[in-house]
Amino acid sequence: MEVHLPKPLHGWREFAGEVGIIVLGVLIALGAEQFVEALHWRHEVHDTREAIDAELSRDLAALQFRLDQRACVAQRAAELDRWSREIGSGHHLRLKKPVDQPIYFAIRTAVWDSTTGEVMSRMPLEAKLNYAALYSSMKSFEELLRDEADQWTIVVSYEENKDLDRRELHEVRAAINDIKFSNEFVEVFKTRGDEFSSKLGLRPERDIAGKLRRHADQTNRALCEPLL
Repeated sequence: MEVHLPKPLHGWREFAGEVGIIVLGVLIALGAEQFVEALHWRHEVHDTREAIDAELSRDLAALQFRLDQRACVAQRAAELDRWSREIGSGHHLRLKKPVDQPIYFAIRTAVWDSTTGEVMSRMPLEAKLNYAALYSSMKSFEELLRDEADQWTIVVSYEENKDLDRRELHEVRAAINDIKFSNEFVEVFKTRGDEFSSKLGLRPERDIAGKLRRHADQTNRALCEPLL
């Protein structure tokens, strides 16, 4: 029994050509789709990195702002240390003025925290690692600022005292020592920030205080004024 295959209407050669055109069209369509998708993700990565860079530039400015207060904070902590020691020795010593403490600008990580895995997977590995390291350092710096603020709150609560009992004195001296440690440790975060920001081509935002500049300057001046 013979099987006869149906012949194309215009011959096998023309049929093969038509099939080839169809296949080529499908391949072109798939290639165009991949190109459009690649272009889309390129824009997504670019826009995300711009947002991350802006967020980190502000965080670096917050770090620099606190670093600029370092000398006055060290001076103030030394005066408070002397004040607490005098009280501990039985001398009634009052501070000349209220204890002004440093002002801080919050560390922001919202952009980084909300960045999806799709975008992250398409980001260059080196940039991704540098971003992760810098954000990790900034989050640790934020924890240090929170702890430092808590210690200042303790000291301020006793600023009008000229006498302290044993428990109060211990609490105040522990807070002052923590303030000293935090103030010295700010330099470590500056070093780490410079290391990773330089690899990413980032610089601190020019004026983080903005409309608060006058208040910030007043606070910084008060921070440098003597207490004793």
